[in-house]
Amino acid sequence: MTKGRARTGKRRERRAAPPARAPRVRSAPAVLRFTGRLVRGLVFPVLAAGVVAAVVLLGMFPARAYVDQKQAIADAQTRLDNLTAGNKKSEEDLARLSTDAEVERVAREQLRLVKPGEEVYQIMPVPQDPLVVPDAWPFDGMRTRMGAEAPPPVDAAAAANPASTSTTAATTTTTEPAHR
Repeated sequence: MTKGRARTGKRRERRAAPPARAPRVRSAPAVLRFTGRLVRGLVFPVLAAGVVAAVVLLGMFPARAYVDQKQAIADAQTRLDNLTAGNKKSEEDLARLSTDAEVERVAREQLRLVKPGEEVYQIMPVPQDPLVVPDAWPFDGMRTRMGAEAPPPVDAAAAANPASTSTTAATTTTTEPAHR
């Protein structure tokens, strides 16, 4: 017997040496090798920037809609507050107009109604001065169409010495020719 391990009938086979590689052909210039490394180095940053841009663009539209909705809600709330205040005022007016004294006041002031047997006196406003149009060429036709009066004649002596004019108003009378 032999020392050591017992041999089995199989023999250990040796591995064959790997086939020889073909020599690498280095026909590409150094610039192309640098460009390849550059492209491989830029793929991740460009891809990450694209993902960030997509997230920003896709997130911008919902954010804009959210802001628009907030503004619409604020506008609706303002409108609701105005309508509520208007309703409250209308209810106060309704309660006030439910009394006979207020109905009578509104009828007298706004509708100018009177009770039977009352007399109404109304003060008329002071009539306006008649329209005076200058007595010059472009205003002749306008004066006749509007029925305006010609201005009173100016005295030559009064125009030369304005201090001698009196403060009383002169009355003018127009005479109409008699028709026969």
